[in-house]
Amino acid sequence: MKKLFYTLLILLLAAAAFFAGRISCRQDDDLFSDEPGFGFSDNLVVYLAALRDCCMTGKCHIATQEITNTFMLSWEASEELKPIYADEDYVSYLSKGFYYTGGVHGINAIDVGTIDRKSGKIIRIDDVWKKEEQKALLAKIRELVVKELKGEENLLAEPTLTENFYLSSDGWHFVFNQYEVACYADGVIEVVVEK
Repeated sequence: MKKLFYTLLILLLAAAAFFAGRISCRQDDDLFSDEPGFGFSDNLVVYLAALRDCCMTGKCHIATQEITNTFMLSWEASEELKPIYADEDYVSYLSKGFYYTGGVHGINAIDVGTIDRKSGKIIRIDDVWKKEEQKALLAKIRELVVKELKGEENLLAEPTLTENFYLSSDGWHFVFNQYEVACYADGVIEVVVEK
């Protein structure tokens, strides 16, 4: 039994070493050249704070990191984080990822948000809409999602007041990832509620 355990342990360590040798990363136009090794493997909150500080100084660039691995079952991941809107009060950001770990297709994941420049906090639903306004907001979002899907029959699940939203010049954008409100083939659904 011990022999089997040690054999499995050695195989596991060999596989881990193989993985480590097969992972490659690329970062473009790194925002934080003074912080070596900074990337998506680090804390996203720290990254967003640095993005906020960077945007407040007017030095905004795009940072991306791609990680791929081709061990046995091919898998890959790519991530991108960038500012997408800024005015004197707010900075909005987009975190976009694509992940494939085997199977028929990969999956996209979009996370967005808006940072208040004065407080440095990420804006939440309750910061923009009062509790008594949120029911009407949800009804409006549902109406826009159904319109985007070209019919209620294509609605897979009821929209919610997601915290996955951001400010842009044309209003508040609400983003629903694949499978949240519709099937995979419909992709990411984004609707805009005017200011």
